[in-house]
Amino acid sequence: MKRLAHKDEVLRKVLETSKELFKEQGFHKTSIRQITTASGIRIGTLYHFFKDKEDIFRHIIYAFMEDLLAQVKDLSKGKDPWLEFSLENYLHLNKILKHEKIAELYVVAHSSEALSKELMEARQKRDMDLLGEILPELSADDFRIRTYMLVGYFQKFAQEVCNGRLKAEEAEIYKTLEVFLSIYRLENEKIRDLILGLRKITSSI
Repeated sequence: MKRLAHKDEVLRKVLETSKELFKEQGFHKTSIRQITTASGIRIGTLYHFFKDKEDIFRHIIYAFMEDLLAQVKDLSKGKDPWLEFSLENYLHLNKILKHEKIAELYVVAHSSEALSKELMEARQKRDMDLLGEILPELSADDFRIRTYMLVGYFQKFAQEVCNGRLKAEEAEIYKTLEVFLSIYRLENEKIRDLILGLRKITSSI
């Protein structure tokens, strides 16, 4: 039990410390040495649990996604898959737009071939699980194509934030969401209704 508690404590320290360092100074400027010093652990201990800095980053991303999806479930109440889809993307885009370092981390995540592939596959599965029943005419390949399109827009959005070409305004998020929904050929009226519903929900966040 003590060993298990020690493992959990080390993991918690490393992930929390790394997350803050990545947000403060970016992924590339953060070193393993900085992480171990700030966490108060030895380098050998860190490598016992993580392969490298990218592996730490991977754990942080998946933990972030789990937290975000839990928030989506809580806010959407499971009423409408399209609302859930819109809300999930809104929260991602909002984080990217409001925090330049998070935008940078998003760009970094997709510059890694292995991690990018993992995230693409996870994104495709998530959208198929969420929308598959209401879009039975779409095959796995159809979803894959749309996933590539969505991720491409996310990367462009994040890069423009990093380059200072986007203002931190919600209007930018809603414009991008309209594009995302149109990729699935949703009717304009349904898109307008979703955006209105989303504005009501997100006004209290």
